Amino acid sequence: TGHLALGIGKSASATLTLIPEEFEDITLKKVVDVIAASVFKRRAVGTRHGVAIVAEGFLEFIKEDELKKLVTSHQSISYDEHGHLRLAELNFSDILKFALLKRLEEFGVKMRVVDQEIGYELRCVAPCAYDIDYTRNLGFGAVEFLEGGNSAAMITIQKDQFVPMTFDDLQDPETGKTRVRTVDTNCLSYRIAREYMIRLEKKDLENPEMLKKLASAAHCSPDQFKEEFGYVAADK
Repeated sequence: TGHLALGIGKSASATLTLIPEEFEDITLKKVVDVIAASVFKRRAVGTRHGVAIVAEGFLEFIKEDELKKLVTSHQSISYDEHGHLRLAELNFSDILKFALLKRLEEFGVKMRVVDQEIGYELRCVAPCAYDIDYTRNLGFGAVEFLEGGNSAAMITIQKDQFVPMTFDDLQDPETGKTRVRTVDTNCLSYRIAREYMIRLEKKDLENPEMLKKLASAAHCSPDQFKEEFGYVAADK
């Protein structure tokens, strides 16, 4: 899910943050075109740099046939015993980087793209005061729960109270796997995050002057730009 990526992008003021929850039908082409359109929009206003945070979870939604065309010879697609794609064995940042560079080159745009997978660096960072306070509370609640003779639950804090969630409640009865809590794209936090992103919007295409600048940045005609990227333009 996109919780972690969205939190990182929002707190770091990233130019763009992409999470699987905002897409209905996920393809690598669509992800690449959203980023490329953002690049052209930045260049249209004279800015030639930016940071895009892309959730690794996209890999689980991109069709295997599309991935097979993109993985290098030393990479392979495999799944664990639970049926989950082994994300660690695929270099998603490389796949995305070269797909983006190829797309930009179609418009005669050559630029440097630096990819960085944030994994161990994030997990090994020193905890902040909030982290320490929160986990200490959870630890206290877990011990208190066990001392009461209880088990088989995960401790949560809701409205300043310990609320145990049993493993059965966390499990999807149909798949036997833990339920995944996805990002609610209608929530306030996500709406605020989107407001700070630089993304192609429909109003950009409806503004003749802005459309002209976008087309110039992409070295194409306004009509061609709309044809190529209109489908990824956001309402807001």
